[in-house]
Amino acid sequence: MAFATDQDLSTQRAGILSYLPKGQNTWEPQRNRAEERMLRHLEERWYRPEAARRGVDWRKQAIDPARLRPEQIKRLAVLYSLEEIYEFLMKDCPEPDGFARHRALYQEAAAEELERLLLAGLAYDWDD
Repeated sequence: MAFATDQDLSTQRAGILSYLPKGQNTWEPQRNRAEERMLRHLEERWYRPEAARRGVDWRKQAIDPARLRPEQIKRLAVLYSLEEIYEFLMKDCPEPDGFARHRALYQEAAAEELERLLLAGLAYDWDD
């Protein structure tokens, strides 16, 4: 399930599509990796404790992305995606380049957004 699109990325960071590597016409691979990481963090930090509180064994019933409200976590998905993209773009050198600085910026923003969501709580369809 895609929580963010390339257009969502462009809305947050104008010009991000101009950095697409030759032969790649979308940031989908990076968005997919970012969303996998985001869901893993949501599962570890929110779903497991909430499932246990509700008497659900998270080992038998993993988080189901389709039960989340996409509009609630879209911004988080965008921030994780931009972090992933800038990590992909940054140069291997001892000193941080502009891409590495942008990666750090979006990493911090994603961490803040995750904390905000964890404090607010997430809507989740627990009963199908």
